[in-house]
Amino acid sequence: LSDRYLKYLDFKKEKVHAKMKILPLVMKHFYPTSKLSDITKHIQFEGADRVYLELDGLGRPIPPEARKRHHKSDGLIFAPDLPYHRGTDFNYMKWKWHDTITLDFECRRNQHTKYGVSLAFAAEGNDKVDFTDHIVMGVHEYHRLLGDMGANPTLITEWEWSPECSGWIYKMPRPDKKKSNFSRTVLATIMELAEGMDIEEVEYRLTFARPEDDDWEQALAVRRKALLDDRRKAISGR
Repeated sequence: LSDRYLKYLDFKKEKVHAKMKILPLVMKHFYPTSKLSDITKHIQFEGADRVYLELDGLGRPIPPEARKRHHKSDGLIFAPDLPYHRGTDFNYMKWKWHDTITLDFECRRNQHTKYGVSLAFAAEGNDKVDFTDHIVMGVHEYHRLLGDMGANPTLITEWEWSPECSGWIYKMPRPDKKKSNFSRTVLATIMELAEGMDIEEVEYRLTFARPEDDDWEQALAVRRKALLDDRRKAISGR
């Protein structure tokens, strides 16, 4: 900030600097898709969460006092090389680890259902689509959900897919939201889970400049057959 501008704002330079420390600004790093590994090597587990860690030249985490970028990460954002514009940009795409994929549903007390609550998401024309049959809750999760709802008849809640339970399990309340996810988001999320694209597949396929050169499916089929053949040999040799 120039002195002239500071004078115009009627602030002392020290006060402006003190205020700026409250909201530090950090420049984003953009990478070409061919350099995806330069991003993923920074994403590591801290406890149960994946976090982005700044690393030194030897691949070691930078000490906390020297970090500029240290935050949780649930996936990757692919941005087009196009001018920025306000509002929703459908040229942007986000990939998420499967264990971080969640949906927001409206939860309502309903004594006629298995768990005493019903879940729904929004659809066209202010309609609501029931999703209750696809949730799984143990006793602990059930009481935690009721505790989060309190005296409220409805609450927007976040749920995550659990392959182990073959259903959607309760994660946490979303009091910051007034509406559930819309049907378009719900269907896109379920399709993303059905695709089952893990980070290894994403990185491998993005190394090809032309789609016709992408041999992921063929290479994976060969590796799977070899794995099964090795297992058959191990069993027959017992």
